[in-house]
Amino acid sequence: MKTRKTIRNIIVITSIVVILSQYIFSADWPHFLGPNYNNISDETNLRKSWSVSGPKILWTADVGLGFGGAAIRDDEVFILDRIDDQNDVFRCLDLDSGAEKWRYMNPVPGRLPYPGSRGVPTVTEKFVYGISCLGNVYCIDKKSQKLVWSVDIQKEYNVEPPRFGFAQSPMIYKNMVYIAPMSESIGLVALDKKSGKELWKSEPFGYSYSTPSIIKLNGIDQLTLQVTLDRSKKKGALISFNPDTGKKLWQYDDYYVMAAIPEPIVINNDRLFHTSGYEAGSIMLKVTKKESDFSIKKLFSVSQGSQIHQPILFQEHLYLIVNENANQRIKSKRKEGGLMCMDLAGNIKWRTGDAPNFGRGSIIFADGLFIIQDGHDGRLRLVKPEPGKFQILAEHNIFNIDDKDDHQMWAPMSLSNGRLIVRSQAKMKCIDIREAN
Repeated sequence: MKTRKTIRNIIVITSIVVILSQYIFSADWPHFLGPNYNNISDETNLRKSWSVSGPKILWTADVGLGFGGAAIRDDEVFILDRIDDQNDVFRCLDLDSGAEKWRYMNPVPGRLPYPGSRGVPTVTEKFVYGISCLGNVYCIDKKSQKLVWSVDIQKEYNVEPPRFGFAQSPMIYKNMVYIAPMSESIGLVALDKKSGKELWKSEPFGYSYSTPSIIKLNGIDQLTLQVTLDRSKKKGALISFNPDTGKKLWQYDDYYVMAAIPEPIVINNDRLFHTSGYEAGSIMLKVTKKESDFSIKKLFSVSQGSQIHQPILFQEHLYLIVNENANQRIKSKRKEGGLMCMDLAGNIKWRTGDAPNFGRGSIIFADGLFIIQDGHDGRLRLVKPEPGKFQILAEHNIFNIDDKDDHQMWAPMSLSNGRLIVRSQAKMKCIDIREAN
């Protein structure tokens, strides 16, 4: 009897462990670049291959034109959509079914080159934050679905949007939300995350399409941003600020990019890697602090760079999609781009060129694999990270697009509980990439 009871208890406990194992290593994707701001997920139990029919598509939803990605928290999907160049629309969808649970709409007419949404919302326990392409900053109460506060960057700071609009995502640190109005008199601004009240503002610095990022170098939290100081003179800078006060800590000027988008990557306590498109290439910097002063030294540079998405650091190697205007607008030049693997001394191990090219698509890392959405046709690929060679484990044409034109599927992906959110210019899909139990 005792033996039967013991066996029954073991079976029950084993069943509970199996069920819980599906969730222990899952995580929300509550903001731009994922839970750790590096496009890396701790999730496990993901598929390493697909059948001929591809992974299971759980649902498809219509979205407005654009490049805005999704945030995921508590099995809810949040996007800041842009409808018909007239309205900013926060939408909350159910992760399992894709059903819309609620929306908040604000009329903001206006059109930009490459029209539509930008950025990714930031979702906390109680609130959803977003920055629209025309510079409207929102804080929405998740429970009531009502506006808590908003700031119109154009009106508040007397500034026009950059040429391609405001492409920032909200960065939250302590009690602050950072935005970058980038006017002639103001660079960054810290807002109180509960009230929207201005807490501090920095000196002006030009313009950027990058999201302000919090990094830790020399044991110190820093707020960094790559900016274009003067396009006519080809002057740019990577600038670091004190995140509590907005005081500038250091500035590196020997790096110019016409339109900065990716965020820098911390390699270790004193090394920083940064990349951009528009033929700016990539650089590795050494940042040293002595008392209150910082010194910046360039360790190396390479001519290849990523125009839109942040590279991924894995096992002492950097993986980046080195596609940009210079090698994408002319098909014959695509062989100069592709996915590239590079060691931390700047030695290029391999580059895929045009086989495959990947376009300016999104890349994330999870469960030992790269998940890459092709920026041209939305094709989804699983790639094994291997410095010795490039290896595709699976691929599938998610959007059933057969031609090789650039369909501008450049939005960042998101992953939570084995569900991957991808989008085209008009559709958002949720794909089940969990390993079958």
